[in-house]
Amino acid sequence: EITQIEDNAITVLVPRAPGNAATIKVEIMGQELTYSTPFGYVPSWGLYTVTGDGDAAFRGGTLAQGRLKARYISLDGNGNIFASHRDEGSIRHVVRINEAENIVESVGSFASPNGSTVGKNNIVYVANDNKNARSYYELNPSNNWTPVERTITYAGEAPPASTAYMYRLVYNHNDDHLYGVVGHNDGTVIKVNPATYEGEVIFKFGANPFWYGAAINPTGSHLYIAANAAAIGYGPYRMALNNPTGGFVRLNAQGVSGAATVAQLNDGPLSQAGFGQAWDYEFGPDGNLYVSDFTNHVIRKINLKTQTVETLVGKAGQAGNTNGKKDKAQLNGPRGLAWNQNGTALYVFDFNGNRLRKWAFD
Repeated sequence: EITQIEDNAITVLVPRAPGNAATIKVEIMGQELTYSTPFGYVPSWGLYTVTGDGDAAFRGGTLAQGRLKARYISLDGNGNIFASHRDEGSIRHVVRINEAENIVESVGSFASPNGSTVGKNNIVYVANDNKNARSYYELNPSNNWTPVERTITYAGEAPPASTAYMYRLVYNHNDDHLYGVVGHNDGTVIKVNPATYEGEVIFKFGANPFWYGAAINPTGSHLYIAANAAAIGYGPYRMALNNPTGGFVRLNAQGVSGAATVAQLNDGPLSQAGFGQAWDYEFGPDGNLYVSDFTNHVIRKINLKTQTVETLVGKAGQAGNTNGKKDKAQLNGPRGLAWNQNGTALYVFDFNGNRLRKWAFD
């Protein structure tokens, strides 16, 4: 599209990410002129909206038509994004979104779907927030993701029978087990074998923690959780899965007991960093841990090798729906996170903005 013509310049809008260096050619009344220097594209990161227009009521259809409000998301090996829509309307859904298919669709209605995770053979597991860590949902792609509720059996001690909410399940590809964090009550951590549905309590934190996010590192050796309770301090905690009775170790600033304000975020050394209400954790293919800071409207990256933190995208303390490069991009209450396998896109569900967004490299 030509936007402006001057005596010595023609200004045009070029296609986004068309491939390698392109040839510039001008044709006027049958006469062509080809510029000798190819037009080069500079790869960069940018924030884009995948689906959603700000309306929270669920609606399926194309990406342009889709609407939802999701707490958590996960991504399988075939480009399917699964989102837990549960905070708007009387019917709750797990929603499948696929960019290549240009589709937003419900794969089933649920009582209380919460955080999801993807295991072997692209089977999706969804935390059931309604059964006090006594069951979860299994969605097998070979069965068109028809939801099946699986009851967890405990040979020994079981989680509390009431006031215990399972926000998150994460799959450990190292030992093929599911790990769940149970918020409120005594902070139970469970381990479940999805082949037999047998579960066990491996730790109890106490102190009535609110645990929203969880992730397992790429080697499967540690479980990371996002703690959101003033009694124990906001920020990332880590548990060694070969010694779960050793409990969790807090990684960030001990002095920040409440949700960090913008002034307390402190990019730099992890030991000095504050965190707002961290809703979800996700390890990227680069081995770094990514955190959605719901209250401060940013995504942050924790480099566990250098023990440093930096704000990846968003403007701290400023809610917005602006797409674009890092200097302009804004988020509005980000929650669920999911990386694609090659590390070129981090999907983010903007909970307050009711949009699925992605931080993409192109």
